[in-house]
Amino acid sequence: MASFRRGRSVRMGFWPVLLMSLVASAQPSNSAPAYSMPKAVQSRGISPENSSGNHDEERTAKERAMHRFVDHLLARMTLQEKVGQLSIVGADHKDLKTLIEHGLLGGTNGVLPGVDVLAYTKRMQHLAMESPLKIPLWFMGDVNHGFRTMFPVPFALAATWDPDLVEQVQHAAAVEATSAGVDWTFTPMVDIGRDPRWGRVVEGAGEDPYLDAVMGLAQLRGFQG
Repeated sequence: MASFRRGRSVRMGFWPVLLMSLVASAQPSNSAPAYSMPKAVQSRGISPENSSGNHDEERTAKERAMHRFVDHLLARMTLQEKVGQLSIVGADHKDLKTLIEHGLLGGTNGVLPGVDVLAYTKRMQHLAMESPLKIPLWFMGDVNHGFRTMFPVPFALAATWDPDLVEQVQHAAAVEATSAGVDWTFTPMVDIGRDPRWGRVVEGAGEDPYLDAVMGLAQLRGFQG
């Protein structure tokens, strides 16, 4: 799976931190202790905040602020809200709006045939931002061979042996999808397809691991570049 990189970098940085924190907050109290930096490293003044020099000071300051925000948000959340934020349901779920309004849902479908997706994602996102937690939703779906513009399926794209072309194709798909509010796609699929009876062979690059890896990376660059 890939998330689309967009201009709203704060949002895309916020979500992974929140998800990891939600998972970590469910760990038992006797779990492994947090990593502690070796004293020899500490004595040299090297830390994650300053090891890369002044060039990254602004970035790390923003990251620290984001972590503080997430920690504060987690402290306010009930167990039900944490579980809800780790949940995904379909657009046809009977309680979809109620779950969103109460901050009990992490994401839902964003690829819906015959639907004005931009209007739909805006409407659902508005509900999420009116909830007590104000945590934005993920909108997701299969954008594996185009969103509005249809391209060849990944299996056919792999037959070109042209990763640069594949990258361009998926970048075009990402631009169209994000313009409609969709920010998560269920691709690339990098399983090795060696049994024709398996129905998802068409979503991969075939039976060669090397080609599968090259095409998978090309797709990621296209989606996130």
